[in-house]
Amino acid sequence: MLTYLCHVDGLTIFYRAFATDNTDSLEQRYQFLTQFADSIDIAFLPLPETDQEMSDMRLFLKHFPVRTVLLLDSRRREYMFPETARQIANWGYSTEVLCAKNPGDHFSIRPSGK
Repeated sequence: MLTYLCHVDGLTIFYRAFATDNTDSLEQRYQFLTQFADSIDIAFLPLPETDQEMSDMRLFLKHFPVRTVLLLDSRRREYMFPETARQIANWGYSTEVLCAKNPGDHFSIRPSGK
């Protein structure tokens, strides 16, 4: 599993390249990563392939309080992002999910007060 956990300019950023169906392995990896970060400011997470794989996302949010999730998908299925964001919001975490609604959409985020 390809993951990155970086601390940059006071932010903790997590990137996971693809979903997995091996939740035991994923659980072990997340347990290991909790040694280096107790919360995540920005997480780039892949779009789950099926509802069952939403457990990948739930498992991540269980281990790390995440301020913002940005969904990504190499197969350009942006049409699935809003529904995935709604499902995550229904889980009761205080995580904001940002997602493109159309190909070519982008985000510009600035700290408040600047």
